[in-house]
Amino acid sequence: MIDFVYIIIIALLVVIGGVFLFMKFNILDKPGPDIIPPRKPVPTLQGIFLYMGVLFSILLVFPDYLQNIEIIVFFLLGFIILIFGVIDEIKGISPMIRVVIQLLLGFIAFYFAGVGIESINLPILGQIEFPFVVAAILTIIWFVGFMNAINWFDGVNSLASGVSSIGFLTIILLIYLVVFPHYQDITQETKQMLEMVANISFIFLIFSLLYTFVEFKPFGLLRDVGVMFLGFALAYLALLGGAKIGTILVAISLAFFDAIWVFLNRILVMKKNPLKGDYTHLHHRLMRLGWSRNEVRVFVWGWSLFFMTIIILLGADRLGKVVIFLFMFLVFFGVNYYLFWIKGLPYEFIKKEKK
Repeated sequence: MIDFVYIIIIALLVVIGGVFLFMKFNILDKPGPDIIPPRKPVPTLQGIFLYMGVLFSILLVFPDYLQNIEIIVFFLLGFIILIFGVIDEIKGISPMIRVVIQLLLGFIAFYFAGVGIESINLPILGQIEFPFVVAAILTIIWFVGFMNAINWFDGVNSLASGVSSIGFLTIILLIYLVVFPHYQDITQETKQMLEMVANISFIFLIFSLLYTFVEFKPFGLLRDVGVMFLGFALAYLALLGGAKIGTILVAISLAFFDAIWVFLNRILVMKKNPLKGDYTHLHHRLMRLGWSRNEVRVFVWGWSLFFMTIIILLGADRLGKVVIFLFMFLVFFGVNYYLFWIKGLPYEFIKKEKK
């Protein structure tokens, strides 16, 4: 228990210290005219301190974890995200280069750390083993999808960090309330790996919660440096040690559904490059319907927490989880299809400069 107290103290010092440090040296964002209501510049690139804080927490509290190749690779890849995130913030990186980097991150995680989707358990069909090439492709898609789904949810301050915190909480609850009680035949090595995953997820949970508060007003912004790292961490930890990927998908389903919807909408309706940003995400469309930012946050976080609870209570019931996931999928895409493709409501929320 004392270890977790240390983690909370470290997180508070790092998060608060990072905001004040960048404030002192005037490393601030430049809010554009599309920010309504207008606000003053705040410390930017706080994702740098997220990375440093998580690494320092593990060095201080769980130093033995850094002897594992999976954790070494994790932080090396996280450092790559940090470097390119800073470069992107300063000079800008084309969307295509960003995707290539994400593809490489997924491949390196799979090939060098052995973190990947090598099999899947399905109701009735049982366990399906994938060939190496198929497993590699699925793993790369998993990482690219996760990082972009979380990053694209960053259009409302603290929305992405809040969803991420629910994701990390899901991993912890999944391990202690589902995997350990229902899978008694797991080896000691696997159990130790899952305990490590749960402890690292707790570190991320504390940091992501704190940054949810920091970004809410905002007092500071993670930017892509931090949000992409959160998405990468969720994708990595969900696979490490054989954790159940279906549960984490349900918990952050809105982010995933939104990413799929936006991708299809840009290609089929807008006839544009799906990598080019716009205002067609879920939070933009809800605000187009008159919702406030707080209402959007409450809806997204409430949805995520509710279905996380349902999926955890289902325990090892794979069929029930599949049914829940399909139900959410049909509701999300059914409502969107009716409102925006049948009724013809504007599918893009255009922010206008306040006069």
